[in-house]
Amino acid sequence: MDEFRELVGKDIIVDYPFCGEMQKWSLKNFYIDENGNIKHKRIDDLKHNSNLSRLNKITDKDMERYEKYQKAIQILSGD
Repeated sequence: MDEFRELVGKDIIVDYPFCGEMQKWSLKNFYIDENGNIKHKRIDDLKHNSNLSRLNKITDKDMERYEKYQKAIQILSGD
């Protein structure tokens, strides 16, 4: 795990299983928080994008996206 921590924040692309599929992720999008936990910078974007109150009308597709984003937030938060 220490070897991985040393790579966090660097521009290195890795294959990462996420939401049932393999994706290419850059380790520069991760950071180590004040408690020493590895976190992903994208969490704030996902929270903003899953805010349904910004939509005039909520469709089934919006709800599917919301559920996907909530799952991603949970995974990235380590909850």
